[in-house]
Amino acid sequence: MSNDAPKQYFGYTELEGAAERFIRNAQQICESIENSVFIPFTPKDEKFAQKHLDIPILPYQFSVEMTLKRVSSVDQMVAARYHSLIFAAICGKPILPLTYEPKVEQVAERLNLSYYKPHKDIEVKFSIPSNVDQLQRYTKRASIY
Repeated sequence: MSNDAPKQYFGYTELEGAAERFIRNAQQICESIENSVFIPFTPKDEKFAQKHLDIPILPYQFSVEMTLKRVSSVDQMVAARYHSLIFAAICGKPILPLTYEPKVEQVAERLNLSYYKPHKDIEVKFSIPSNVDQLQRYTKRASIY
């Protein structure tokens, strides 16, 4: 995103305030969940977790198959990335979506999930997604084009 987009989306005049609040929220969520583990979806995710979180971190692997196996092995998922939300929904996991940008919020809404912006107060409450069939239909339709 450009620097203006997060300012507009998060409502901050300084991005540093949003980033610090997000980090504190991520740490609090990890502390409140037993046996939490971090599944990185990009190399930057892994670096972020190593720097800021005190939980086991799986090494990043560029593999849809491996990532789906990892997601399917957890009991529930905090999803802050677009693909983490999609993968958790596909696997039927209870999800706590953190909508770091509008595309994640839109998917959470389509799945009828309550969601939080990562810099706001967050209730650690997981919900099972609905409308997964509709999401799969959209995916199949998009792949035709």
